[in-house]
Amino acid sequence: FFDPAEPEGVQEPPKENLVVFAHRLIARKNPVIFAKAAARFLAARPDWRVAIRGSGELEGEVRSILSDALATGRASLGYEPNLMDELHRSRIFVSIESEDNYSNQSVLEAMWCRNALVLSDRGRTRARYFAENGLLCEPEEDSVLSALLALTEDTEQLGRYGDAARHHVEAA
Repeated sequence: FFDPAEPEGVQEPPKENLVVFAHRLIARKNPVIFAKAAARFLAARPDWRVAIRGSGELEGEVRSILSDALATGRASLGYEPNLMDELHRSRIFVSIESEDNYSNQSVLEAMWCRNALVLSDRGRTRARYFAENGLLCEPEEDSVLSALLALTEDTEQLGRYGDAARHHVEAA
């Protein structure tokens, strides 16, 4: 279970222009929708990277969609043994489940690591995870892309969303 306690004196690494999607690559998690939006996002934001962490039946399709970005290192796909380290470095976390993001531990971990959120507005997501800490979207390619582009327009606001995410977890 998620436990935000960290040892005293741990220094958070500097934030990078990195978007993380860390879920099983199965239909209800919508990794194909994210991959399509991510490919378009990377074309529009050349100073950003995307990391997809997970495996599953849709991995081949995701890999195919992002093949160019994977070849150039702008996207990465696969297992990350220290996801918390990557979440500390990232600025945005995406979870676009079809039904509900509520039980998703990685969302809490991303919030703890000061990531702004892009979440599908499904189930209890809004009530559980939102407090001026990101943007809600539909689990549709254009909606996810619009949220990513909007978040990356203003880096100061993006930082405030990340700080609000951390505060929301601490207050819960």
